[in-house]
Amino acid sequence: HADTGDRPAIESVWDVHHLDDALLYVGEGDRCLGPEREDNEPGFFLHVYPVDWHDLPERSRREGFAKLFVRRDRNWMSEGRCFAVAFLPSFPIGAIHTGQFVSHALVGGGYATAWEGRLFPRQQWSRNGEDVASVRREYQRIAAGEATARAAWNVHLLPRAGGGREIAFLKAPCGRGDSAARFFVHVVPVDSSVLPVSHHRLKFGNWDFHFRERGGVLFDGKCFARLRLPDYEIAHVRPGQYDPTAGELWRVEFPAPPALQHGRP
Repeated sequence: HADTGDRPAIESVWDVHHLDDALLYVGEGDRCLGPEREDNEPGFFLHVYPVDWHDLPERSRREGFAKLFVRRDRNWMSEGRCFAVAFLPSFPIGAIHTGQFVSHALVGGGYATAWEGRLFPRQQWSRNGEDVASVRREYQRIAAGEATARAAWNVHLLPRAGGGREIAFLKAPCGRGDSAARFFVHVVPVDSSVLPVSHHRLKFGNWDFHFRERGGVLFDGKCFARLRLPDYEIAHVRPGQYDPTAGELWRVEFPAPPALQHGRP
């Protein structure tokens, strides 16, 4: 039994409710038929973005998200409504992109979507006083230190508790417009042979993400996001932001401090 009295996280052809460890899809009346009913039953797709990309299986890291699929023939109906459930991975989730494919393939082998939407589980922080207080303390702790580089955002290269390194982006004052553009982080290793073969020509690892995909938080007029860096020995880091229309908005580059060149203690 699931209580669907709360407003759904996504309102569309199917309403999507975010439960503790799953997504619940709810349709009513004609919604239950789905698009192109006469063809094969369309299913739901989920792209699940972790807060920390290390939580992904090796095969999923290049895309940056875990792919899940829910077949429509596994849903059920009750009192004029139909339901489907997708169980989520156990890792901390920054964002979920979900929707429904139409059932016929397009020219070129792709698929069209009947509807799609995004939800951001970590944004519940902004509605939870205890969690906001924790994020506020962490922001203040990092902001009190000297930034590794300053641009449109202050950038901090930091050790992680238990080993490893992370990069943090801080900005104040900050609004939704400041965090809308996509971030990129180019990590240049000391030895480029540690990179995937596809990156040997570039000679750097590339991580790009949207603010909320990595658990970014907007609170008290401040923005705060961070990304765990790979464990290999780092020579340089190049973070920045870009917009598909306007292009690159800003970029900085800095060498990894000696104490943080090595990812493992």
